[in-house]
Formats: sequence, structure tokens, C-alpha cells
Amino acid sequence: MNDFPGMEPEPGELALPDVLTDHSFVADLPQRLLGRSNGLLAVISHVERVWNYTFVGPGIGLFKRQLETLMKGERVGAVMLSLNERYTRLYRELYERLQKKHQSRRSDQRLVTLWATCNDARNFTIIGDPAVRLPITAAQPAERPAGAP
Repeated sequence: MNDFPGMEPEPGELALPDVLTDHSFVADLPQRLLGRSNGLLAVISHVERVWNYTFVGPGIGLFKRQLETLMKGERVGAVMLSLNERYTRLYRELYERLQKKHQSRRSDQRLVTLWATCNDARNFTIIGDPAVRLPITAAQPAERPAGAP
């Protein structure tokens, strides 16, 4: 289903139908990587369309911290908690702004940005086992070749 039916497309864009597909699906890449005997055990994925609000601006810091946490050995499911907390924070702020906006007729650019960011943040999921960890071991210092400074 299209979560945003009736949205007017930008000039040059095609309008999306209310029903985007007649069946549920998972993209080919995660299916192939999860389905191999030596493949992945979990994938963090995004459901529905992706807006760029998650990957630019303040949102990118969250992804950097998540990758660092995964590389320190934390489980995938625990790392997902920060994505869920971000969505909760954004939704709370959006709800409060909408309540205030209802009382005012002036334009609010922050409200528009917050709406898009909130809709982007809500649709992350784990496909696979949330208890897995990255198989990373502590890096060993590189040996210096003989005669190197």
C-alpha cells in the first residue's frame, strides 16, 4: 500500500497508485544473502520508500554510532533499539507540533521536514535473527617489514 495516497507529484514525477504492488516481497539482494549456506544471518532493512532524511544531516550520526556499536560486538536487535527510539522521539515532536499547528494557520517548514523525517524513521526492520553479532575480532597491529622505519 502507498502510505501517502493522494500526494501530488513534483513536476516531472509520476503519481503513485494507492496500491503499489499486489503482493508482499523482500528485495532480491537480502534474499540471496540470507539464503546462502555461508550467507548473512540478519539484514537491517527499510520497508516502503526511503526518504533521504535518515541518511543526511543529523540522521547520519545515528548510523555511524550503530555501525560502531555493531563492530564492538553488540547484537543486531539491540542496535535497532536506537532506530526505534529515534522514531519515538520524532513522532512525539511531530504530534506536539501538529497540536500547536492546529491552533495556527501560518506555514511551518520544520513541521514539513519533521513529518518526512518521522515517516522515514518508522520503517526499519530486521530480516533474520536479531540475536546475531558481526563476526569481527580485535584487529592485530600490522607487522612492519624488515628495514621499514
